[in-house]
Amino acid sequence: FAMITPRLDAVEEVTLTTASAGADASGQGAVQVRIVTRSGTNKYEMSGYWFQQHAGFNSNTYFGRLSGLPVPVATNYTFGGRVGGPIILPGFDGRGKAFFFFNHEELLNPFQAQRTATMIRQANLDGFYTYGPTGATTTVNVMTLAQTFNNGQFASVSQYDPQVKSLLEEMRRAGTTAANATINELVTSPNSAALTFLADTKNVNHAPTTSITVNANQKNRIQGSYYWIRFTRVPDNLNSGFPTYPDFPEFGNADQYRTLGSLSLRTTVSTSIVNEARGGWQWAPVGFSTNGNAAQFANQGSHNITSLAGLYTAANGSSASA
Repeated sequence: FAMITPRLDAVEEVTLTTASAGADASGQGAVQVRIVTRSGTNKYEMSGYWFQQHAGFNSNTYFGRLSGLPVPVATNYTFGGRVGGPIILPGFDGRGKAFFFFNHEELLNPFQAQRTATMIRQANLDGFYTYGPTGATTTVNVMTLAQTFNNGQFASVSQYDPQVKSLLEEMRRAGTTAANATINELVTSPNSAALTFLADTKNVNHAPTTSITVNANQKNRIQGSYYWIRFTRVPDNLNSGFPTYPDFPEFGNADQYRTLGSLSLRTTVSTSIVNEARGGWQWAPVGFSTNGNAAQFANQGSHNITSLAGLYTAANGSSASA
């Protein structure tokens, strides 16, 4: 992933170098994309913008139509603004000396993603198990068989584990009552069904950018810039943090910060020599499943039941591994 995703209205210049780089960039790789942050001028300037992609204009996907699902929500709101100019304070006039620039952009992106989960059939949940080749299958009641072969000595063998049975029933309820879900039962899979549903998610990004330029004297210029971006995904759509079944309490969020700063001193030594000293820093803590708590596993008896008969997983992969 890119350390920083520059905001369009905060960029003054983009340079692509694929051949021999100059002395100011010779240690940064053979191919470079260099982005220069805007700086203020002697004139105050500002702008604002709004971009919207609304779900009402979207069409359905091929697999969405194939599964009988409605058009998924896919809306994108991007808005922001910038301001720049000379730094003027009581007793200090920065015209021609000191300048500032600030840009802020917000991204709100609610959408739905198509998900598929395996769900037990009602007959199988009632104890009936079907096996054999298609067209010549045999169905037996495994609970009755258990009672027969253990001669009634171990009653628990012929009964469901109450926690597992409750969870399997909740999976079926989630699939049959969800508004945007379809159930597909195939003859080739007589004991399970495929549940296809639209899972809600939302991306929120906050992205301020600032730059300060100071002409210390005729030969020295100091410039600093700072990018700060916060990414929040609820749930984390990039890492399969969705609930495994509609409205299940267990899901994983992503909460990340990405910052990048630079400071430079540009000195004109003579009419033919210019020296630039530049330094910077970056900081990017990454959090996955930051919302994890015990309440998310209440419907699993406060345990993480990750596999039922190898088919039915109650917890998503990101939190299950945590």
